[in-house]
Amino acid sequence: MGIQFITDSMCDIDENIRSRYPFEVLPIPITIGDKTYYDGIDITPDMILDSVKQNPDDFPKTSQVQTVTYQECFKKYLDRGDDIIYLALSSGLSGTFQTASLIASQLLEDYPERKISIIDSKTATTGMMLILHQGLKLNKLGRSFEEISDTMNFLSRHINIFFLVGNIRWLAKG
Repeated sequence: MGIQFITDSMCDIDENIRSRYPFEVLPIPITIGDKTYYDGIDITPDMILDSVKQNPDDFPKTSQVQTVTYQECFKKYLDRGDDIIYLALSSGLSGTFQTASLIASQLLEDYPERKISIIDSKTATTGMMLILHQGLKLNKLGRSFEEISDTMNFLSRHINIFFLVGNIRWLAKG
């Protein structure tokens, strides 16, 4: 029994963090043209950039992690007696927070002794990684599920990420 951390592939995870802490990453589907790939499994950021350069009119589209993927993933950890903290891509950018929350509430009916916290990161990429990293560190220090979840929720409400883009037209297409 422990706490299982889960996030999606919109979280930019540093290799140092990946190698030091156990957590699962659910791949976001990315569609280019008529083919769907799974982020981090059969497509990389470099492949996406190459596609955009070669076909600027065929901009990649992302979609949510499938409902069944959440169900299978969460159930796997609940079955082994773990509690779950899922860090979702910002609810302002995706429906992943709402979908994961719905799945969690359904599963808690079958696992009333377990805890599931679905956290709206209110950010993406590096911001998500910073929030996840703090939760993982607190877990390693033996902090409670509630303290970890509360801290991650606090961070999601107070983190600010700034970025620059090379070409503003990609923001309009994305």
